[in-house]
Amino acid sequence: MNRTRRFFKLRKRLSLLRDNRSASNPKRIGIELALRREFNPRLMAYIVDGNNVMGQTPGWHRDKPNARRRLVEQLAAFAFAKKARVTVVFDGEPDRLMPEASAHRGVKIFYAEKGSDADTRIERMVESSPNPRGLTVVTSDRHLAFVVRSHGAAIIRSGEFRIQLEQALASKPSLEDGEQPEVGDVNAWLRYFGALPEDEEE
Repeated sequence: MNRTRRFFKLRKRLSLLRDNRSASNPKRIGIELALRREFNPRLMAYIVDGNNVMGQTPGWHRDKPNARRRLVEQLAAFAFAKKARVTVVFDGEPDRLMPEASAHRGVKIFYAEKGSDADTRIERMVESSPNPRGLTVVTSDRHLAFVVRSHGAAIIRSGEFRIQLEQALASKPSLEDGEQPEVGDVNAWLRYFGALPEDEEE
C-alpha cells in the first residue's frame, strides 16, 4: 500500500470515530498521531554513508564491528534529537548483531549488495525515491555527492555531520549497552526511499 492510500485509509478510520467527540478517545488519538508521523512534510530523512562517516574517527578500521555499532548508537541519538528518519548503509558483510534491514532505536540498517558497494545502494535509493528533494545524504565521497545531488537530494559532508552527532549526543543521555536491534517488516521504510514497488490493491 503506497503512502497516499495509507493516508486515505487512516483518514477514513478517523472519520468513523468522529461520532465520539471525546478528545481523549485513545483510538482517535492513535490515528491522528499516525497521520502526523507518516505525512509530516517537515520530517527530515537522512541516508548515511556509514563507512565514510566512520572514516572520520582515527583507528576505526581496527575494530569495524564495534565502530559500526557505535555509529548506529550515535545515529539513534541524532534521530531522537532531530525527530528525523535515519537510514545507514555500510560496506561489507552484514553484522550478525545488526543484520540487513534491521532497526536499532529507529535507525534502519542496510548493507551493500553482494558484489557492489554502499555508494551504489545509496544512489539507487535516491534515484528511485518519490521525493529525492526530501532526502539528505551524508557523505564526503565526491562522486556519490555529485550523483545524488543531480537527483535533488541535499548533501552534508561527513565531517560536518560528525559535529551534529556530537551535539545530539551532548543533548541526550547515553544509550543503554547491549540492546539488540529490532528485526521486522521494513517495507514501509523502503517504500519511503522508493526501494520497493508499490503493493497491489487489497
